[in-house]
Amino acid sequence: LFLAFIWIVFPALSQDNTTNSTTSFKKFAIGVTISPDYCFRTLKNTDGNDVYNTIINSKNTNEIPKIGYTTGINFIYFIKENLGFEFGLQYENQGFQTNPIAQSYIYPTPTDPTEIIYRYDYNYFNVPLKFNFNIGKKHIKLCTSAGFAFNFLTNASITTINEYQALSPSTTSSNDNSNYKKINLSPIASIRSEEH
Repeated sequence: LFLAFIWIVFPALSQDNTTNSTTSFKKFAIGVTISPDYCFRTLKNTDGNDVYNTIINSKNTNEIPKIGYTTGINFIYFIKENLGFEFGLQYENQGFQTNPIAQSYIYPTPTDPTEIIYRYDYNYFNVPLKFNFNIGKKHIKLCTSAGFAFNFLTNASITTINEYQALSPSTTSSNDNSNYKKINLSPIASIRSEEH
């Protein structure tokens, strides 16, 4: 059910019946972005050493995607009725997590966790810049967009989730101070249809 929710778009459209003597369309539009995201990472061996390939294979076996989100505000300036330039500001949570890691003890106690999960979170401020193209003017319209986004890493953290046999899970978080790139550039492309 959740996966179905991710792939379904619920557009909310509005319009008025007022007309302007100089133009038949609005020059500006504003919108809100809210989306659940299915996040993971890609590892590449840039050194060529086979030892790193073994480490990468191990991580790909033990680490899995996690659910993230994106939210923000967007502005569109329409150059023509079917062509617009869009920009905005978004907050994004990405990352991944591990499978539950079983713990074993010689003399276990109730306060010893039975499983541990590590969750890695990366939070960004994004500035998307893209062009929107609309094809069709009547009942069905094809909407496409293409561009890129500047991604500014604000912080990274590691969350440890301890699972117990008879106790409630406990969670602790700490900053991840690894030497990540602070600014990234990512492509954006989308296509959708609208029926009026």
